[in-house]
Amino acid sequence: MQRPVHFRRALAIGGIMVAAVLAADGIIIATHWPFSRPAAALALERAAASRVTFGHFDPAFFPRVGYVAENVTFERNGLPLATIRVIRCMTSWPMLLSLTHRVEHMQLEGVHVQIPAHVPSPIQTGSPAIETTVTELVADGTILEVTPREDGGPGLRFELPRLRVTNLAKDKALRFETVLHNPKPNATIVANGAFGPLKKSDPKQTPLSGSFRIARANLDEGGSIAGLLAATGEFRGVLGRVDVHGKAEVPNFEVKSSHHPIDLKTNYRAVVDGAHGNISIQALTASWMQITLTAHGDISGQPGQNGKTIALYFEASHAPVEDLFHIFVSGDPSPLEGPITFHARVVLPPGKQKFLRRVRLDGAFHIDHASFGHPNSQERVDELSARTRRGHNDPVKDPQKVTADLSGDVKLRGGTAEFSNSTFDVPGAKAHLSGTYDLISEAVDLNGKLAMQASLSRAAGGMKSIFLLPLDPFFKTRDAGAVVAVHIGGTYAHPVFKASLRKH
Repeated sequence: MQRPVHFRRALAIGGIMVAAVLAADGIIIATHWPFSRPAAALALERAAASRVTFGHFDPAFFPRVGYVAENVTFERNGLPLATIRVIRCMTSWPMLLSLTHRVEHMQLEGVHVQIPAHVPSPIQTGSPAIETTVTELVADGTILEVTPREDGGPGLRFELPRLRVTNLAKDKALRFETVLHNPKPNATIVANGAFGPLKKSDPKQTPLSGSFRIARANLDEGGSIAGLLAATGEFRGVLGRVDVHGKAEVPNFEVKSSHHPIDLKTNYRAVVDGAHGNISIQALTASWMQITLTAHGDISGQPGQNGKTIALYFEASHAPVEDLFHIFVSGDPSPLEGPITFHARVVLPPGKQKFLRRVRLDGAFHIDHASFGHPNSQERVDELSARTRRGHNDPVKDPQKVTADLSGDVKLRGGTAEFSNSTFDVPGAKAHLSGTYDLISEAVDLNGKLAMQASLSRAAGGMKSIFLLPLDPFFKTRDAGAVVAVHIGGTYAHPVFKASLRKH
């Protein structure tokens, strides 16, 4: 008979304890109601370090507890930084009574963030913020506008048709999912991953990881190149140093001045400085047609500059030179055909000039067994080879098609290539040349020495040989029939070869 008495007593004690807890919760909630207008404004002020005002505020109690605020403004020193048309902040009664400070769902509508050129200092809100966790935050349709630091410069407008954040809490990593419309280049970026916890003492050390996909990035922004880029990749690291790897493809990449679109494919591994937007390319492989290039370098710039400078080091081995020229030269066919091995450092600074005017290149090359695409150029080379070979009684009557070996150092500035230490080797002759070739006008200006197997009189041929016979001893050398000064001028399509009767 004692057991029911003890059971009823325990039940009564348990009921009293539950009632006491509920009463305590009620007192705490009543005195620290989190969803009043002042409490909601203070919570947002602490989170954003900005002064917050509501145009309209409605508390909610059933079936869920929270509030709906309209026309919300965030400002510092009287300068508006953001506006939100509607904030819907809701949680359940059990979650509220558990005193865990967890908001189950927060929805922001009509978010418009404006970042001025100089952001005012954060405001002080007094006592530390209550550590509230937001289980899910939805801010689809957010607009972010960035004012340029220089007066009159173009601003940037980012549109986020989708923005979802989960587990938003102090000292914890949050998960994010977003779709962003990037203004320059115009592209849609889909990304998801994890961010945080935020390192307030050094934000660059904040962890970051995830994956991304870029669709239809328009490279034609009034510059010198065109095409629609698509890319995928993964990233991991901290905000100041994010390791990124992936692949990208531009099926219609084009240097506008050449009007030769190509299917460009790349694989890359890079390090991104998320704090400044600079990129260090650790390894890049680019391929098109029958060419494969390897590269590394940087895409970087200082604050206030209008764009980034691209600096890359390229290498290729036994690649078809005609496929390389296909990108840069507008004419058909290619000036040269044959396998090229080269290395070069290429720098492309920002600016409004055409690509060939802006790009700077320093490199060296070697082309084996090259032939010339334009008939006039090939005929001149064939004739040169025939005249300079030994044993031809009439070397120009029926010249054979020959190939040439070319090598040298090249420097490209302002659309003009400057050649040095260059050699031009065909059967019967070898030239050491230096000078320039204008990639835009195709003007040629090369000077140097031509060593021939044949004597000067035999190379000239015809009636001229009679008058040149007395000069043979003066131009003859131990290893060649003659060495003369040469000049190549004119244009690529209509070259002009000249020899000077000055002893070298």
